[in-house]
This record gives sequence, structure tokens and C-alpha cells, in this order.
Amino acid sequence: MSFQDLLNKPQTPPTLWMLGEPMLERSSKLPQHESVSGTVANASVAASEFLKLTETMYGSNARHVNLEIACALGTRGDSYGRARKIRSFLQDRGVGTHYLVDDPTRTTAYYDMHPEGSNRFEFFDREQSGATGYYETRDHCSKLPFKKGDFVVIDLISISRCKTPEARRNMLDTVKRAKKAGAIIVMDVNFRPNLWWKTPDNIEEAKQLASAAFREFLPSADIVCPSTPEDTQLLGCDDNDAFATLTQMGGKFSYMILKKGAEGSEVIARNSPRSFIIPRLDHPNPDFLARPEDSTGLGDSFLGTFCASLAARGVTRLDPTNDIGRREVVLAAACGSLMAAANIRSTGGAIAHEAVPRDEDFKQAAQDILQQNGLSTVLGIGKKL
Repeated sequence: MSFQDLLNKPQTPPTLWMLGEPMLERSSKLPQHESVSGTVANASVAASEFLKLTETMYGSNARHVNLEIACALGTRGDSYGRARKIRSFLQDRGVGTHYLVDDPTRTTAYYDMHPEGSNRFEFFDREQSGATGYYETRDHCSKLPFKKGDFVVIDLISISRCKTPEARRNMLDTVKRAKKAGAIIVMDVNFRPNLWWKTPDNIEEAKQLASAAFREFLPSADIVCPSTPEDTQLLGCDDNDAFATLTQMGGKFSYMILKKGAEGSEVIARNSPRSFIIPRLDHPNPDFLARPEDSTGLGDSFLGTFCASLAARGVTRLDPTNDIGRREVVLAAACGSLMAAANIRSTGGAIAHEAVPRDEDFKQAAQDILQQNGLSTVLGIGKKL
């Protein structure tokens, strides 16, 4: 094959992998209503919606990105109908389910959401999670075809769903294998105490167990995304010390995205003399501003959009030492911030299609934030990074 043939050879699209279990959420306000939710479902839907806009945002050089969830849906007994509902919803929203297998020995995860918000919920059938079965046997996770340019998303909620030491160990091996293949690992912290404690309301026990699991996965992360105050509670530090604390815990990541809720977020690059501020945004459509706020899934929407932007722009390595690399991460975080702002006006964790901002809204938000941070506002992709 000639050099020109190599240049003209079609590139294999990157895949954005979500490692974890999609679930059903039941609101305390509507106990008979079940909606598809959970970190991987919420993040995947946001990523899918954003990927529909990337060519008009970034130009014809934007990469096509495959989007896949790798886990199992329990189909035992009454769970069969729930599993079908989850799979159909994801497929309708453009999320790949080729690696989402059925497990007739387990049940589909669902939980009740309390009125206080997204940090208060109660799981049912938690010991029968599909994630445990999927990662315990290695029949499926060992065959996931990772490659350079892929992105792999993992978080503590998904890790907590692996209920046996063997399942958790195999999930960690899966992440390490992806990293070795050249994939970029993005770790959202997502500490929820009631997923970890064995004694109800024992926060210290929850922190101890979650911290032990987090320390195992952290060294593989290229980007780590803690939130305040929930995750800094786990880390035992304040916002200003989060980067140093994560490094002391064994983190070798290039970037930390510190999500600050109403204050927006902050992008911190390793060895960079400055950080980059991503302000909290509002929905660009004034008609949506009158809708009630629902904070469920905001961080998930941010995360999915953030990774989708990086993958679509062909980012295959993370360079925190220059403004070219840092600009890509700030741009992705700006897009994630707008998707989260839109999702707060959408009921449930997975953003409704009609609530997704237009491509010109994302362009404007991205350019404004890049300019505020002293970075180039050109969005077109001139060459592969």
C-alpha cells in the first residue's frame, strides 16, 4: 500500500464507551412512573444528542463517533419488561446497545428518587445487579474491542454495582486493558454514600469503602471529574486542594474538571500555571427558563457531552502543557456546561430531545467561554490532533 493510499484509507471511528448499568428511576412524586436513568444512560443520551450537532459545529472534519454501553440488563421475572423498556429507550435516543447483553439470572436495577434531589435515592434488588454478572464472568468484558482514540467513562456508582470482589477486579482489568490499547479514560467520581455503607447512615463506613475502590481505579484515569461538595467530602479536602489530594492518592491524570454546581466548573491542567473557568450557563431558549428546575443527571449530561466533543474532534492524546491541548478540554467543558444547563429544565436524568440547545447555541457558548479564557475561538477542525 502506497503512502497516499494510507492517507486516503478510511479511519476507524472512535467509540465512546460507557461502562456501567442503565437503570430505571421512580419519582416519589409519580410512584407509578418509571424513567430510564442512571449515570451511563444519562451521559449516553446527552452524548448522542450532542454528536448529532458536531458536523455543523466543527465542520466536515468532525469524526463520526460510535457510542456504546457495555454491561448487562437483568431479565429475570418481572425484570424482562423493564429491560426491554431500557433497551428500546436507548436505541430510540441513538445509543448503541450492541454490547448491552441480557442476563436471565439477574434483575434490572431500579430506584426511588426522594424529593430532596439526586443524592437521595433507594435501590431495589441491588445485590442482583447486571453489572456484577457482566463483569464477574469475563465472557463479555474481555472481548470489548478497545482501540486508540476511544474514550471510556467510569464512575463510582458504576463501580459500586459490581458487588463481588471478582466483578470489581475484572472491571478494573477492563479499564486497564482499554488504557493499554490507547483509549482515554475519563473518571467521574459520583460518590453516593448509601451505595457503599453496609450499616445504614454510616457515612464514615461508606467513605472508607468507596475510597478504597476509588484508589484502585484512579491511577488509570486520564481525566478525573470530582464534584463539590459530595466528592470533596470523600476526598477529605476543600476545592483548592482537590488536585493535590487526588495526585497524592495515586492519580496520574492530565486534567481535573472540578464541577461546582451553581458556580460552574473549573478545568485544571497538570503543570499549567493557570486554571480555566467555565461559568454556569442558562438555557438559551427563554421559553424553557419558566420551567421548574430538576437537578437529576446534570453532571452526567456534562460528562457525556464533554467526552463526545473530544472524541468528535479527533483527540487521541491529552497534552496539558500547551494551549492547543488545553483549548480542546476547555471547549469540551463549555459544551458540557450548556448541556447541563439545558437538562436542569428537563424532567428526569436523561435530557429530553426538545430541551437540547441548537448547534448555534453551543457555538456561541463555546466561543464566549474560550474568549473569556484567552483561547482561540475558531471551532473548525483543520487537521487531526
